[in-house]
Amino acid sequence: MKAPLSLLLLVLLGACTTDEPRQMRYANKQYYLGHDYFDKHVRALQKIGSLRQENDKLNREITTLALKPGKTSSVVFIRSTKLKIEKNQEIIKNEVELSRRFLDAALLELKKAVIAYPGHTRAHFELGLIYLKKASALLDIAKRAQCLKGGDLKEKEEDAKGLLALARKHFIAAARDKQLTSKAHNNISAIEIHFGNGDAAIEQARKSVSDLVYQDSYVANTNIGWAHFTQKRFSKAIPYFRQALLIQSKYCLARYRLGRTYFALGKHPQAEQELIRTVRQGPPCSSIQEAWLYLALSQIRLGKAKEAIFALSRCRLISSTSCVGEQCAHHLKVLTSAPDTGADHPTTDGAPHPKPSNDRR
Repeated sequence: MKAPLSLLLLVLLGACTTDEPRQMRYANKQYYLGHDYFDKHVRALQKIGSLRQENDKLNREITTLALKPGKTSSVVFIRSTKLKIEKNQEIIKNEVELSRRFLDAALLELKKAVIAYPGHTRAHFELGLIYLKKASALLDIAKRAQCLKGGDLKEKEEDAKGLLALARKHFIAAARDKQLTSKAHNNISAIEIHFGNGDAAIEQARKSVSDLVYQDSYVANTNIGWAHFTQKRFSKAIPYFRQALLIQSKYCLARYRLGRTYFALGKHPQAEQELIRTVRQGPPCSSIQEAWLYLALSQIRLGKAKEAIFALSRCRLISSTSCVGEQCAHHLKVLTSAPDTGADHPTTDGAPHPKPSNDRR
């Protein structure tokens, strides 16, 4: 005996309605697992940053005491402080490995979530963040941890581009969620800047700025300003950096980029002022190596060779093996090898203008 058609439809509809919640439950389970791993990754990075700041402070204390030799207590303090720095370095090494494992675990679980339920916008958003972090790490290896050239640099850059394309895809999917749309568009803006799509970056960032309740609008304004900078529209960039600083005066990336823009316009006194204000904010602002480089180049053009030597020395302390560190070492060698380091030093007018780069922070 055949079952009535209406009964068959009910059975089929029942199967559909029970299957989708099952997929959603599984997706949520994987998302929360991935989210937990991602949170642990972030906490590990915060611990690393805190320990590095502590070591910087301890190293400064050692340097200060080393200039005042003769006291037994100072020698004991220096010895114990060095042991503390070594211990911190060991902890940092372990936390770096843990943070990498947490990030890989988060990636695996979040992938499962979007496979089970492709409309899971929160999983898409965190996947975008992970791919963005991985791309940034590759570029840091290529240009900040060391200064790769030729085929090695091209390989890292191509791998980073692939990861950024994946990040963009996931942020586009996440933008469908009203609670995530402004954050997603802002991250897409940063990615478009990297790809050289200045106008597309501005369009994406403006979507974030137009959201009156978006708390990070100062970041979006900074992205708009930097997109104009990369397109050599320097005068148009300045109001956006100023707007960012009006919203968040301590946002040193906007201030550094404002200084860079003044430098590009040849307004060296204004560039020096903004870059000094950047590095004086302390960590992490004082760790923007490019800020020290362009501060020194501004001071060279203003005839302040001694101040420039100090800035270049601080630049090299951050990293002597990065591409920026190599530039700082070159300019430092030119300045210190000259018999006269006054305002008439030839480097004052002859120091090259480094090409604009897509600084990532």
